[in-house]
Amino acid sequence: MANSGSRIDVAHGASPPTSHVAAWQQGRARQHQQQQQHQQNQHQQQSEIKKLPLVDESGRLNIELHGYPKLNVYFVDLFHTLVNMPLKRFSVVLVAAYAALFVAFAIPFLAFARVDGLDCLPGVKRLDHAVWFTVQSSMSIGFGGDLTPHPDCFVVNSLVAVLSVVTLGFAYALLGVFYVKFSRPTRRAGTIKFSQYMVMYEEFGQLRLAFRVADFRKHQIISAHVRMLAALNNNILAHEDESVFKFSQLPVAGGSQIYLGLPCTVTHAITHGSPLYGLSHSVTRGKQGDAR
Repeated sequence: MANSGSRIDVAHGASPPTSHVAAWQQGRARQHQQQQQHQQNQHQQQSEIKKLPLVDESGRLNIELHGYPKLNVYFVDLFHTLVNMPLKRFSVVLVAAYAALFVAFAIPFLAFARVDGLDCLPGVKRLDHAVWFTVQSSMSIGFGGDLTPHPDCFVVNSLVAVLSVVTLGFAYALLGVFYVKFSRPTRRAGTIKFSQYMVMYEEFGQLRLAFRVADFRKHQIISAHVRMLAALNNNILAHEDESVFKFSQLPVAGGSQIYLGLPCTVTHAITHGSPLYGLSHSVTRGKQGDAR
């Protein structure tokens, strides 16, 4: 007779209890629901990303490029890279470039300070002395005291001549960058404000798109023109995770020869010849397109 406190084991290959099967099925169902919820969240995030306008309110493009060497693109056109660089970053690059120039020429000046027992640079005994000599030579400050190079030292005087030419090249290049950087009308464009929202209304039985533009400065722009460009996402050619945009210029009324002293209303009539004619409400609201 078996003891009442003995343990009863399930034989190998026997079916588990019904409660265990139900718990396992519920766990699988919850895991499947979580996966579906995660996929829906990802799809919603991708949809929200597609809703971003091509150009934001500050005029910057909401576009990210992938699959190309970014450094090569910026270094190939170094001039425009410096022109479009933010002022703080440009200041850091400017200081770093001149510091590298001074140190690069200070090393050979220190190496040739004494040649064959001749003191070519009597005052240069350490690297910092050579750096200060390079600064005085490149900026045409003038030599004084022991920092005057000996006229019989051909290498040192040749380095001074090369340093002068390189410094002039630096100065002329930076002069062009400064002129283009500070003469661009970027800051001036910041005083011209557009409507935050574009409206659609019906006038005389015809739908119209409209927005307002105004200049907040007293010095007005002469002969200003406004153009409207529509970027529509072609869902037929594009896959689910792609965007193939078609750009069309929209004819506008009130956009030519406007006077920005007062707020001006620019409108586009959605007629049969308009690229927006026949589009759904979701497209015209910007979910699959953009107008700038």
